[in-house]
Amino acid sequence: MQITRTPRRLDALIGPGSNGTPLSALGSRHAAHRRAFTLIELLVVIAVIAVLAGFLLAGVFNVFGTARVAQVSADINSFNKGIAEFGLRYGIHPPSYFVLYENGPMWGTTPLDQRSRAIVRRVWPSYDFGSHDINGDGDSTDVIRLQGMESLMFFLGGNSVLIQEDLMLGAGLQQPPAPGFSTNPTNPFIDRFNQSSRSSKRVGPFFDFDRARFTDVDADGNPEYMDPIPGQTMPYIYLSGYEGAGYRPFGPDGMVGTIDDEMIAIGSTPLMASAYLINDKNWPNTGGRPDAISTEFINPKSYQLISPGQDMQYGAGGGYIRGEGLATFSGMDPYRTRDVRKAEFDNITNFTGGLIGEQTVDKPAI
Repeated sequence: MQITRTPRRLDALIGPGSNGTPLSALGSRHAAHRRAFTLIELLVVIAVIAVLAGFLLAGVFNVFGTARVAQVSADINSFNKGIAEFGLRYGIHPPSYFVLYENGPMWGTTPLDQRSRAIVRRVWPSYDFGSHDINGDGDSTDVIRLQGMESLMFFLGGNSVLIQEDLMLGAGLQQPPAPGFSTNPTNPFIDRFNQSSRSSKRVGPFFDFDRARFTDVDADGNPEYMDPIPGQTMPYIYLSGYEGAGYRPFGPDGMVGTIDDEMIAIGSTPLMASAYLINDKNWPNTGGRPDAISTEFINPKSYQLISPGQDMQYGAGGGYIRGEGLATFSGMDPYRTRDVRKAEFDNITNFTGGLIGEQTVDKPAI
């Protein structure tokens, strides 16, 4: 005999839950609760991952920034080496202001021009002061005034750095001009397109310049040189202390915007208001002067080489205390407050070995 069994619900077999609710309903509710909790957990996990990713990206950018600082510092060290080699050969550091008259007999008689003539005599004692096409533009009538980094590039790289490649190629020359200077004692500016002169017959270069990093922010036809930070548009600042004779970023007259300025300017605005110094004698009676006056400059017997860093801004310049940081002042001075000087925090220099840094030394107004 066939027995027919009628299916029964599980909760009917095992009875209701403790609160009278069938167990199948309880199980369904528990499953719903488990699904909701899993969603919350997922949101929490996503939030945690986002936070960790933020930390990771910050770390990556920090490592990236550190690598860039190291790259610029290495570049500055290469300049230090080149300047030292130049000094060993000629007994001076490259000046940060230099005038060259292609037509020697027309050389200027002002104290500024005569100072440059004296430098020529020191570096090339037998120079003939005749007529020479120094910048490769096809004539010998130019007066070439080199400021800051322009002058450093000339003395470390040779007059070839002044030659524009479009002029060279336009003349049918298929090779770049030879770096350094000729060993010809009366005219060190010749033979720059002579292939045989690229070895034993050249002096220098004292630095291997990359033309991709040339710029001309003051549009005077003479190149400046940028640091290797990708996308950089602003050049290094170079200022000489003239072996202890003193810095003169705005020339012997100390006036901003005159022909003797060593600090390169864009239009009428100098890249920095001051070189770096130990003590600012203008404070607190600055009278609104942008430049800081002092004989106590950083590296008084050598030079200052300054990169604007990643932000491409130099800041005002001025007081710097070794091992402590930038000297800023409270009060209403328009050139020396922390807010004004914060653009300098990522500057990289030859006297800090890296970033000047965000640490500052705040001084009260007197």
